[in-house]
Amino acid sequence: PEAGGSEELAKVLLENKYSAVGGFGTASLSPVFLGKCAACCILLLWSISECLNNEMIGRHIWEDPTFAIFMCLGDLILLLWLWGASISVWRSAGVDFIPLLGLDDSGIPQQTASPAGPVLESAANLSIVYLIAFIGFNKSVRGVFSPEGSLAYAHAFPSVLVVYMLYVALHTARQRRMWWTYLSSVLGAPFFKVTFRDSYVGDILTSLVRVMLQLVFGFGYVGLSAYAWLSNDMTLASSTTTAQTWKNSILYQQILVPIVTLLPLWLRFVQCLRR
Repeated sequence: PEAGGSEELAKVLLENKYSAVGGFGTASLSPVFLGKCAACCILLLWSISECLNNEMIGRHIWEDPTFAIFMCLGDLILLLWLWGASISVWRSAGVDFIPLLGLDDSGIPQQTASPAGPVLESAANLSIVYLIAFIGFNKSVRGVFSPEGSLAYAHAFPSVLVVYMLYVALHTARQRRMWWTYLSSVLGAPFFKVTFRDSYVGDILTSLVRVMLQLVFGFGYVGLSAYAWLSNDMTLASSTTTAQTWKNSILYQQILVPIVTLLPLWLRFVQCLRR
């Protein structure tokens, strides 16, 4: 009986482990999610085709200052995909990462086979919107939506995309408020107890300096675009010199760039001192 009980206990433990660490799980591999992943792949190939078409006809989109906005937002979406992949790997390896990182109030489901499901779902949704906007940007640069070849419509796409991403990030959902609370504890490193989660986020921020510089540029450009459209100044909206002026301005180059570059390193430094 004792041997039989041990075998039964081992079987139960094995089943629980399989259901708990089953990789991506059935939640994230639902037909809807797989359909979104397929749509992302199709849109990605379409985006590459649009870039090649623009290069072949001499429309060098890489030289357009607003292309930096797409680079920045693409990096952040890629980071979200990698966060979901990390959760899946940790869960598959049996790492109890939620209490380890102090994410009990983050909204990540703990009792499901795939806590990465909601993260990957959000990444897929954002990727679809991002790729559609990028395709529209490429077509506008080529003059598809404007017979005169004006860049006003092309420059509207990254601006609207920044506003949409900002809305998603600042949405009043409880889970998003918790993530902003986690970030605020990192920003207040000298005044709060430093946890493992704070150190982890601090390390990520030090690796995102170039991305944050592009993000700051994007916010400034959105303001310029909004002014141009509200004042009905299509020349300003389609000009690339305006973006270059903002990028070379004293406010951006001598104030914002040093602050954004040094702040993550300073926060990580004071975290180490506090610990």
